[in-house]
Amino acid sequence: MRRAMSMRGLMVTMNMQLSNYLKAYLEQQGFDVLLTRTEQEDPTLTERAMRAAEWGADMLISQHSNSANGQVRGVEVYYSMTQPGDEPFAAGLSAAQAKLMNTIDRGAKVRESTTDPGLDYYTIMVVAQQNGVPHVFLIENGFHDNVADEAFLLDDNKLRALAKLQAQHITAYYGLPWKE
Repeated sequence: MRRAMSMRGLMVTMNMQLSNYLKAYLEQQGFDVLLTRTEQEDPTLTERAMRAAEWGADMLISQHSNSANGQVRGVEVYYSMTQPGDEPFAAGLSAAQAKLMNTIDRGAKVRESTTDPGLDYYTIMVVAQQNGVPHVFLIENGFHDNVADEAFLLDDNKLRALAKLQAQHITAYYGLPWKE
């Protein structure tokens, strides 16, 4: 259990760092970017979704890393069931990240609530969408309990490359040219 607890801490730090790098790349492209959490504050998923809605966000990205049994690898990008038009973005991002990470492309996915059919499973998606955030994506950036995926995620240069790739896809999503 000690490894799982310390690994969770490392992955939280990794996801926060990835978000900070993504923010910096997007700001270089002219986007206004706000983070729904900081290193000092860890609000609930509902609070994060509400912050995005209150800020008038057009897109919310929720960065994650997955875990299974140490044998599973890959990237997957979840999009909202209520926004089927977001599937191409999710699929393209998943494929590009998998290629960069030399891992498996698990693809674009939706996950339906087990208690509220027709609604998304993920709280952050449901709350954000119900409060006016049109595009919500949950990115599983590999499996932190897989040695190969973990090695990629813990390499700062590779994490920067991943953030840049995400920023390029977001920039293209909005039909804007990438500026180096």
